[in-house]
Amino acid sequence: MLGYGLLLTLLLASALGFVLWRDYQGKLESAARQSEALAQGSARLIAFQLRNLDRAMRGIVADVETLAQAAPDRVIGLEPAFIRGVVERHAELESIVLVDAAGRALTPGGDEPRLAAWAGIARRQIGASGLSLGPPRREADGGEWLLPMARPLPAAVGGGWVVARLRVSALQDVVEGMALGPHGVAALVARDGTVLARSRDAERQVGQRYPELPVLRGDPPPGSHGVVEERSGIDGVTRIRAYRALDDYPLLLSVGLARQDVLASWWPFVGVALLAGLLYVLGWLYLVRSLLRGNAQQRILLDEVGRSEGLLHEAQRIAGLGSWTVVRNRNCVEYSPEAKRIHGLPDDGEPVDLATALSLVHPDDLPLVQAWRARFTDTEPVECEFRLVRPDGTQRVVRCRGRTVHDEDGGVREAGTVLDVSERARAHEARNAAERQYRFMFDRNPLPFWVYRRDTLQFMAVNDAAVASYGYSRGEFLGMTLFDIRPAEDAEDLKRAVRRREEGGRGQLWRHRRKDGSLIDVRIYAADMEFEGHSCRLVLAEDVTERLRVQRDLAHRASHDELTGLGNRVAVLEQLAGLIARAREQRSRVLVLHLDLRQFKLVNDSLGHEVGDEVLKVVAGRLSQLDPDLVVGRLGGDEFALLAPSTAADGVAAAEVLAARVHMLLSEPVEVMETLHYLHPDIGYALHPDDGEDPDRLLHKAGVANHEAKRRDRPQTVRYQAELDRRVQGRLQMVARLHEAIEREEFELHFQPQYFASGREPVGLEALVRWRHPERGLVPPGEFIPVCEDSGLIVPLGRWVLREAARHHRLLVEAGWQGLTIAVNVSAIQFRSGELEADVGALVQEFSLPPGVLELELTESIVMDDPEAAIAVLERLRQFGVMLSIDDFGTGYSSMAYLHRLPVDKLKIDRSFIADVEEDSHNAAICESVLSLARSFGLKVIAEGVETRAQMDWLRQRGCDEVQGFLLARPMPFADVLRHLGHPPR
Repeated sequence: MLGYGLLLTLLLASALGFVLWRDYQGKLESAARQSEALAQGSARLIAFQLRNLDRAMRGIVADVETLAQAAPDRVIGLEPAFIRGVVERHAELESIVLVDAAGRALTPGGDEPRLAAWAGIARRQIGASGLSLGPPRREADGGEWLLPMARPLPAAVGGGWVVARLRVSALQDVVEGMALGPHGVAALVARDGTVLARSRDAERQVGQRYPELPVLRGDPPPGSHGVVEERSGIDGVTRIRAYRALDDYPLLLSVGLARQDVLASWWPFVGVALLAGLLYVLGWLYLVRSLLRGNAQQRILLDEVGRSEGLLHEAQRIAGLGSWTVVRNRNCVEYSPEAKRIHGLPDDGEPVDLATALSLVHPDDLPLVQAWRARFTDTEPVECEFRLVRPDGTQRVVRCRGRTVHDEDGGVREAGTVLDVSERARAHEARNAAERQYRFMFDRNPLPFWVYRRDTLQFMAVNDAAVASYGYSRGEFLGMTLFDIRPAEDAEDLKRAVRRREEGGRGQLWRHRRKDGSLIDVRIYAADMEFEGHSCRLVLAEDVTERLRVQRDLAHRASHDELTGLGNRVAVLEQLAGLIARAREQRSRVLVLHLDLRQFKLVNDSLGHEVGDEVLKVVAGRLSQLDPDLVVGRLGGDEFALLAPSTAADGVAAAEVLAARVHMLLSEPVEVMETLHYLHPDIGYALHPDDGEDPDRLLHKAGVANHEAKRRDRPQTVRYQAELDRRVQGRLQMVARLHEAIEREEFELHFQPQYFASGREPVGLEALVRWRHPERGLVPPGEFIPVCEDSGLIVPLGRWVLREAARHHRLLVEAGWQGLTIAVNVSAIQFRSGELEADVGALVQEFSLPPGVLELELTESIVMDDPEAAIAVLERLRQFGVMLSIDDFGTGYSSMAYLHRLPVDKLKIDRSFIADVEEDSHNAAICESVLSLARSFGLKVIAEGVETRAQMDWLRQRGCDEVQGFLLARPMPFADVLRHLGHPPR
């Protein structure tokens, strides 16, 4: 029977598969015919359209030829009227224009600059008629696509072409008008693979060139057609594609129906067929299974009858439960196999004497067993738990249930069960021991422990540590709830936590109140438990008050400036992010100001960091009092950030008002440590959302604007502009270019002669570095020196200047001017780099420089930043025989206490004091003070920037030692210096 059923199933499955296959083939063949029909019809429509256009262009050529014969000098002037008529009759044309052989327009309509690249080429001609087809191009700014077509003009008019520009949208309408299904595609392509129209993704695909398209393989001849199934190389969709090469046109039309669309209706049919087949198979299998199960159940029932007794014994063994019967008239006990195993007796199937059975009971439990047997009735069984002593000496704990049983023949016997509960008894004892240990740990734990009821929050038990820590007695605790040790303001939080079953969650932080009213921070660890019949929680409370205080202090230090107490950059960015979030919700603005103090570096370098720190504290205090809604932070050094929410419609005006208030506030003199200082802020600002949404970028942009403000001659407020970022990029590019310039040795030295003030005898030269850029020529020092100082390149550049100065001194010796000194400016960064001493020592040794020929010029700020360290370095430099001078003297805060200790030879009066010295009493007083101070300390004085005879006479009359300036000589290359100096003295 099973064999016949299986054969019938196979026959039905074969028939179903054949039907599905035939339907599958039919749908694919129908799709092929449909795509071929669509391709044929659309190709005819496109060919018809192109023939109409070709006919119109032939008419224009004929018109031109006729006009050329009738009025050759008026062809170009008269023809546009004919062209306009043709364009107006053909909406698919964008324009028609007459062009010369180079593609230049002879009539209105625009040039065709690429005409020579395609006009007349065989692969672009339509048949042999002479009409050429150009590549599609798109009008400017995303305009429409145009397909140029050209037909040659007769030689009678000088040659040239008539060019018609077909709107590709006309061809697009044809391919989009086909019913191709959700994933079908129709495309019109040129012979070189350029897509002219496409029903899907036209915006991106039109104009793209795909020379490897399958339809182009073998260069199909005009009129050829066919159907293929292939996967698209553009979108990866498998389609049944019909292609047709247009007659007389270098175009191919491809129409593809997606395989998935063609088979979309076939798959449900397959599903239904398979479901029907599956239901049939399942029904047949169910019938077979029912027959087999009936047979099996019959065999099982027969086997169970024979195994029932064995299964009962096995069940007793698995459960550890044995049975027993006391036969009174025989005075013996019959045990089941499991009962004998529990008693440690051999399973020999024989009953056991009652006295023997009772002898196995532990002597201490025998009275209990006898009393138990005396309570037997024939109603409810009676239980008893006692110990057994097996014949091998091991002890077991058993639980027996027994009752009196009356047989049908009137006999009486005792029957029951025995269960080995030794493991349970041991577990109970272990649990009792664990509870005793827990109680010991609970009571003696140094951390507060308590147990409270979950429903009432009442304390059920507390340990000694809780009593000592909270100040309540044990009795007071047991009469309280959790609310009594929590601050009143936390009551609602506690209620919510209880409702959410969160109170006492692992590691939660809460505040608790001691009996004396003091508050402590505690970290709670808790676990659910049963206690005295109630659902409770066991809680450990760790006092973390001091730890949290330390953490809060560390967090404050990490986010705040230690000197001023203001937030640092991290805090500023966090608060700025919060302000931006609120501004988004309220549709308002945020003003971000970045400022620094123009004169602060001079104060800090000259008077020391102690004075500078006090100045910063005063500034921070003033800014903090400016506005309660203002966020003030210190970014480092003398840089501060101000963040202000604003609802003003004009963010620029609001920022300018705030900046003006800052200018006014900080322009007031600052008095610290008995010194008065005038500071002026340079302010840059950015706006949210005008300049961005990201806090980091906004603060950076405000800093860029601040950097621009610092570059200007006087304190200003500058708003961020994108141009500023480009300037910063320019500085970065300048740094990279300076690296290359140092490596390529593009720098050179110019020298400005220095003279004795008493006559015109030269005393030395000042070496001035110049950058001869290969493209820009000489770059002004003011453009690249600050960049070198900011980037640290001043150190290698300064080392190069020192070496070149030493090398030029050798050239001076060769020219007979060995007595002239060469002065070199040393920057603060170069001085503090720690490499200056080694560099100077190496140069003195390499070039055998005699003492007094190399002079190092240092600014006041270099020396006064750390006078003691500076004096030590200067002493070591003096040992190499170099001369030392203080440059720009009088512009800083030189301390007289250190000045007389400095191992310097000369003071250099800054050019700003020389200007109008003969008329400006203020400058004159400063210069006279410097000259007097130098004489008292035995130092020489040189004045720079001497440009007039009056300045020269004034300095000579007051005993100035040396002078330099444009009046005497400008900086010049070394060769020009030698010519300027003339012949050396003999």
